[in-house]
Amino acid sequence: KRIQQQALGVLRNLSVSPSNKVRVVNEGGLPALVAILRGSVTELLEDALITLRNVTVEPESDIHLFQDGAVAPLVQHLASDDPAVRKAALGCVRNLSANSRSKAHVLRENGLQPLILFLTANDEELQENAAVVFRNLSVNAENDDKLVWEGGLPALVALLGSRSESIVEHVAGAIRNLSCGAANRPKIAEGDGVRLMVTLLASANDRILEHAVAILRNVS
Repeated sequence: KRIQQQALGVLRNLSVSPSNKVRVVNEGGLPALVAILRGSVTELLEDALITLRNVTVEPESDIHLFQDGAVAPLVQHLASDDPAVRKAALGCVRNLSANSRSKAHVLRENGLQPLILFLTANDEELQENAAVVFRNLSVNAENDDKLVWEGGLPALVALLGSRSESIVEHVAGAIRNLSCGAANRPKIAEGDGVRLMVTLLASANDRILEHAVAILRNVS
């Protein structure tokens, strides 16, 4: 196990380099990493997940991950008892959610509930990464019902009051996507939704302001 840990540590370090990310994929490194995700050696999990997080920045890694069955164990590790493992798994899912082929796989593997919990976590890094995933997923209208009915919308609306401008931008982007669906508009307007949206009209961030105006126009 010690040799395996050392080898994995080297691979993790190598995967930081853009040229090496592609090499890890092209030279068959993904199946070994996915095998670690399916295993029970917790000492190896964090390094394997961080390596995958680094590699999944490259779009061509997605098809290999699907073929190797990586999405299911990645989603399972979102609910890990180990905070470092949860954070690294979320980084992988964030990268995968940017690819249209990946989004359905994340939803199919019941990834929404742990993602909603991340939105409500007392950790801005987790909140931001989860908000990016929701924003990416909500681009596809066919995902919207699932995002709303499983409880994602109230958690997103609550984060409009975040002190982090980056979190607010991603959350507002997700809500803007959801507001394109007529059935979602009354739910967005419920509670503090409109009030929080109105406060965003004073934002100095042009992207946040654009999202707020679009949402208010859609729900009015």
